[in-house]
Amino acid sequence: MRRSFSILECFILLALVSAAATVAIPRWASDRIVTNEQRAAVMLREIAAAQAAFHLRNGTYGLLEELTGDPSSRGLKVEPACLEAPTPWLGAAEFNGYLFSVYLPTKQGHGALSHVEVDPEAGAKAWVAYAWPVHYGITGRRVLVVTPAGEVFAYENAVMPFTTRERRPFAELAWAKLDPKTPFEEPGGWVTQVRWDPVADSR
Repeated sequence: MRRSFSILECFILLALVSAAATVAIPRWASDRIVTNEQRAAVMLREIAAAQAAFHLRNGTYGLLEELTGDPSSRGLKVEPACLEAPTPWLGAAEFNGYLFSVYLPTKQGHGALSHVEVDPEAGAKAWVAYAWPVHYGITGRRVLVVTPAGEVFAYENAVMPFTTRERRPFAELAWAKLDPKTPFEEPGGWVTQVRWDPVADSR
């Protein structure tokens, strides 16, 4: 004769499954965040390498769409593309739970995401690229930045976190810390207190 589960046994089984999920799901989410951040660091290093190639070809640095092969009114050589990445939209490309933007300097010393704002002279000397989570706490936590030498730095991004395209890092966020001899203005206020930690190359 076939034995069926009692209500008590069903509740016990449900409790065991719930307990296992309580432990496993946060661990899985945490692992995914770490993986996303590692991939973001790799992409930033690829952006740095692409900028070096783009500068060699054009004598100036490129915005993200130019690096990925989209032409702009600046009349630069963008084919073949220097960077394999998703096509940027509203100045940011999305990849593995992170958003990426490249800034070039304007004549006023700020960061430009559009080719019409780029200062031609300063754009040949400086750039900065950031990666930040699409959804803070879900796809990632830290903001990452890369230097022209390909060094990646990060900070925890917990205070008023940068997330989504609407709340992206601004050009001056890290620049004065990484290289004060640039056309970007030095940041003010709490930004100067941000602690940027180096990110090891995990490739």
